[in-house]
Amino acid sequence: MHRAERPLDWLVVGGGIHGTHLTRVLLEAGVRRSRIRVVDPEPELLAVWTEHTTRTGMRYLRSPGVHHLGLDPFDLFRFAGRRRARRRDLFKGQRRRPLLSLFQDHARHVIGESGLQELHLRARVTGMDPSGPGGFRVETDRGGLHARRVLLCVGGGGAPSDPSWVESARSQGAPITHLFGPDLPWEDLLEQARRTGLPVAVVGGGISAGQFALRVIHDGGTAALLLRHELRVESLDADPGWLGPKNLKSFHAETDPATRRHLVQSARHRGSMPPEVAGAVRACAEAGGLDLRCNTNPVGCHRTTTSCGGDRWELILRTEGDEERTVPVSSVVLATGIGHATDTYADSGFPGGLWLQRLAREREFPTAPCGFPVPDSALQWIEGLHVSGALAELEVGPVAKNIVGARMAARRIDAVARSLS
Repeated sequence: MHRAERPLDWLVVGGGIHGTHLTRVLLEAGVRRSRIRVVDPEPELLAVWTEHTTRTGMRYLRSPGVHHLGLDPFDLFRFAGRRRARRRDLFKGQRRRPLLSLFQDHARHVIGESGLQELHLRARVTGMDPSGPGGFRVETDRGGLHARRVLLCVGGGGAPSDPSWVESARSQGAPITHLFGPDLPWEDLLEQARRTGLPVAVVGGGISAGQFALRVIHDGGTAALLLRHELRVESLDADPGWLGPKNLKSFHAETDPATRRHLVQSARHRGSMPPEVAGAVRACAEAGGLDLRCNTNPVGCHRTTTSCGGDRWELILRTEGDEERTVPVSSVVLATGIGHATDTYADSGFPGGLWLQRLAREREFPTAPCGFPVPDSALQWIEGLHVSGALAELEVGPVAKNIVGARMAARRIDAVARSLS
């Protein structure tokens, strides 16, 4: 672990979309390179983002082309080249959503041009003392650091959400994995599907479920997509009014954190797909390449013996009429999301982990009934400790976790950094 002779001015915890963009913003605001570091356990910045988008088979981002890691909203368009000369498939639709590979190339360009990787300390934060020398002492699995200010960009929080029946099925050996679990055995999934001629069952109704089912089919497998509801089609995962004063004015006028939590939860279009993905899912289903089953709820998975004396797995489905049916599967992939805040953080996990949850409780940081921070307009939770992403959603709003949420947070963090320089 690199150690500074005196406390850092800023320590950014998390090297994902938010941590990477906000570090770039802090440098632009005048923070010296020697006075800022990014702590993240992965070998590279954006490693988890890259892994997850690759797993799902994402082709185009749901976000428009003005949402990226650069400083100017039009940086990505300039990076793509002159409009008349650029490839026509780099942006999609009215919102000009970027091709994933273009977004990734631009992100690498931003990191390289700004030398952000040189500021990355590969370590996992395990604790923090707000009363440490010069501000904060941050404990990691590779030693301690001191910083005057800490910026928490620690992702959405929580663990992959497994339906209640999964634990019992797994204990019997059922081939069930989560799309965003520690490991996704992609080649094994495809090989099993090809060998048995049975589909990979994808459980979930959102964009990740739709994209992953399409990826299975594109790579030569068969898939069944199982939704608890009809296809929900939404261009974005929250109304565009949450990007500006149309919705945020009344949100910020609301002083009750519990009411703000309700507004955040109700504003999100959970379990929805953008028109392009939903259209591709429907087209595959109509062509016979995808078994699309809406209004069905998986309730179990068991092994059964075939007429040839072999074994196979069957997923048990319950329909709206409370009837039970079975569908033979080669494996099951859960695309049921990551734990998120509902009534209390205990329901779903806390961004940053147990150490941060305990610290907030023991030091009595200002929190809402759901357990999440109640930061001020500068995204400051307590003096010198700032938040972004999921931890900032009671101030930034329903899009706080998204790429645009990082850009919205950046305006506030930039103002703080410039006021200190």
